[in-house]
Amino acid sequence: MTFSRSKAGNTPARPPRQAWVLEPRMMFDAAAVAIADAVAAQVIAPTDSAPGVDATPAHGTVTINEGETGFAAVDLFSKVTVSTDTGADSSGKELTELVITVDRAGANQVLMIDGSEIALKPTTTGSDSTLNNGYSYKVTVSGDTTTITLSIASSEAFQPENVATLIDGIAYKPLDSTVASGDVTVTLKSLSDQDATATLDIHATVTVDNKVNVPPALSGSILQEAEAFTAGTLAKATEIAYSADGSHVYAAGYDNTITVFAVDSTGRLTQQQSLVVENLGTVNHLVFSADGKSVYTIAGNGNLIQLSVNDGELTYVSTTKMEGGSSTGGLAISDDGKQVYVDASSNNERAVNVYNRDENGALTPGQKLEAHRNGMIATSGDYVYVLHSGASFIAPHEIKVYQRNATTGTLTLIDDLILTKTGQSAVDYALTTSNDGTLLYVGDPTSANILIYQLGSDNKLALINTVTSDKIGSLTLSSDGTQLYAATTTGTVNIYAVGENGSLTPTGSSTGTTNGGDIAVSADGNSILVSGNGISRYSPIQTLLRGGEITLAHGLTLSDANNDRLVDGNGDYNGTTLTLSRATDVQADDQFGFAQGSGLQLIDGKVMKGDTAIATFSQSAGTLTLTFLVGASKADANAVLHQITYSNTGADTNGTLVKLALRANDGKADSQTVTLDVLITNNTAPTLDATTIGNKTYDTHGTVVNPFINTTISAGEIGQ
Repeated sequence: MTFSRSKAGNTPARPPRQAWVLEPRMMFDAAAVAIADAVAAQVIAPTDSAPGVDATPAHGTVTINEGETGFAAVDLFSKVTVSTDTGADSSGKELTELVITVDRAGANQVLMIDGSEIALKPTTTGSDSTLNNGYSYKVTVSGDTTTITLSIASSEAFQPENVATLIDGIAYKPLDSTVASGDVTVTLKSLSDQDATATLDIHATVTVDNKVNVPPALSGSILQEAEAFTAGTLAKATEIAYSADGSHVYAAGYDNTITVFAVDSTGRLTQQQSLVVENLGTVNHLVFSADGKSVYTIAGNGNLIQLSVNDGELTYVSTTKMEGGSSTGGLAISDDGKQVYVDASSNNERAVNVYNRDENGALTPGQKLEAHRNGMIATSGDYVYVLHSGASFIAPHEIKVYQRNATTGTLTLIDDLILTKTGQSAVDYALTTSNDGTLLYVGDPTSANILIYQLGSDNKLALINTVTSDKIGSLTLSSDGTQLYAATTTGTVNIYAVGENGSLTPTGSSTGTTNGGDIAVSADGNSILVSGNGISRYSPIQTLLRGGEITLAHGLTLSDANNDRLVDGNGDYNGTTLTLSRATDVQADDQFGFAQGSGLQLIDGKVMKGDTAIATFSQSAGTLTLTFLVGASKADANAVLHQITYSNTGADTNGTLVKLALRANDGKADSQTVTLDVLITNNTAPTLDATTIGNKTYDTHGTVVNPFINTTISAGEIGQ
């Protein structure tokens, strides 16, 4: 059936422009080989309410050889026909949308659609358009799955035969030699008309055979709980923050108490002050000003507390009561410290208040921003984000984006993104933003994912990626924006490397006992603080007690894209070496050994798995060289890596931080170098600090009395 548009203002339908990209089956490139074999046709017949598609998908192969720079495309679908629905009212219905998914992501590969190369990465504007017929499209990424949504309705080439030509021309193409080997599945997910959507699930497959040597990789993190504070008022600690210079930590506990810790050169915390503030309440959020002069807190009782800072210690200054008498949301401060943003939502008030801050930290009322309930706030650069619940039980949650005038501090609403989540119940969303304010990370404690939004050049906010995770309690970014730290509600801290367009790659994790209420990271990244039912400090610095021995790399993973696919996917690491020594000034006092276990043992310079040698083990003058032998699988290689031990026979002073450099080589290329930090120290006695409640008289039988408050206990060293 053929349709014509008669809407006012529409231009006459134009014939679709044909381009060479529409016949990628005919493309060849001397630098690479692309072969496509047709498989059985897949038919999704039209129904009386939805359109249908008949297509023959391909199973293609792309071979990437060393030194090649041009790569051929593989056509994905042929013999395509598209039909409108068979219903009596089908006349006049137009096709509106085609959805395609790819189980890969990355800017190094594209789908060729209607004359355009569409990279498998999120679009950064509201939508882009294809070259030939101007189909607008949007690309989103969730984990390793890329979704391309094409608007058929946006083009004059909307006839069924136009859409058939569109599908017939879809091709897959790698752009460089970094594309990993394996199958790539491209799926026609759905086709919609004005009234209904047909689920297609028509799959084409491309096998990428990458023969280019890829350097081995060492990934992961040596992260462990270094300290825990779970007694006294800190047993129910809710919020935590570093001072601007990193010399102190501020923790809000219960009983109207804020605890101040001094931070030493290794990140260790020592309690310095315990301040009781009248009507402090249960603190929801705590922020520290960049000028180092002020701490602000907001609590469920609606009290915004200002405290001044002098040599790290706090003094109460003032209390500002929110108009509605409570606050269920967040608190933030601008980078320049001139404005403070605080949620003021309650049964009687639906707002986020802006306060202007003077050079002494005093606050005066400024703007009032609309936020229906539970306004969670994040700010960075020139942008302020407010994520709030709905105005009623059926109203949607929203993210409001404000642009800040750096001179006056005035906020202007530039976007209001409606979310699918509805309801007026408070949700303690975790928010953090990139340094320039254009990337927003959102953690939802009620669902297991991290959502990544990007503010485009058109000032429109768009969801560009979804990363599966445990339920998130709090989020923060490293000072340089290269690492995202996520504390889950179950006590796990996850670390992600931040890549292109804010994409996240897991690099390490550690499990603790908090509920992820808040998270803060030191500027050097060597201390991660998490609060919620206590405070835990995590660190990648390992402690070596003098005269002892530790395993070094238990949190790392060795991988090699070339080796891992050998031996039916079990891997063959024959010839791969691991080298370990001090990062600078190699010293013979550094001694490396091997911890027996996992069926492995070190005998006469060889790592034995039963009766089979799987690696040689040699150290000389402070350098360990470990070479894997024939039959060493990926699992074997990682078991060996995890059982390397370190000790030191020298006279390094107590508190010396040794930096060891670990790298892998596959015979052709080195991996990146991983630095392992080891603190050499003497064993010290544990410490206990507590405040007695004084001499009191009790005359009631059965009274239960806690004679100590503000108790902290430290084992002295990490791992004890």
